[in-house]
Amino acid sequence: MAATDTHETLEEHMQLQRVFRILTIDIPDKRLARKLQAVEAKLAELYHGSLSNTSLDGNAHDRNPRETKRLEDIKAAYVAERNKLHGTQDEWPTTHRITKDVLADVLERLGMPLSPNEVDDLVWEVNDGLDGAVSWDEYNRSFLRCKHDKTYLEPTLLFHMTCFIMYDRECTGKVRYADESFGVALVHRGAGIDG
Repeated sequence: MAATDTHETLEEHMQLQRVFRILTIDIPDKRLARKLQAVEAKLAELYHGSLSNTSLDGNAHDRNPRETKRLEDIKAAYVAERNKLHGTQDEWPTTHRITKDVLADVLERLGMPLSPNEVDDLVWEVNDGLDGAVSWDEYNRSFLRCKHDKTYLEPTLLFHMTCFIMYDRECTGKVRYADESFGVALVHRGAGIDG
């Protein structure tokens, strides 16, 4: 492969960074937000339950101290994890990794659920550092290898998932035919937009 074949366009680089950010920050943040919301709802339920029982015995604050403490600890851990996720905004490509959980979640939302072993294999195929997650450098190299592969021997699942997410701007799992980006892809492939 010639050295010039491994370069990407600025648009590709920006799209790859956007997708990497989605996979390493946005999706984990949404997952943490859902978990945090569930914990806060349980805490509110405990708090409101203790308020309604206060009038009966005046001692409701001591009714579930272990459960309240456990939930508050979980909430603090989730908040700390979210802060850590957002704390390194300037250097996120070097500090964040695509995890197996996120890949499994994304592929399931896209209608292609994989077994845990298949997700392990997907990560192993591109994980040069063997740390069980995909770094920015591994992700970028894998994309470029697949893009320029003439032998069809490179593993392509992560590549195809990345390409789909590039067109799925809202991460809904659907690409509208009317999207300009999808139309450009059709024109590029030789099929006119008008038919």
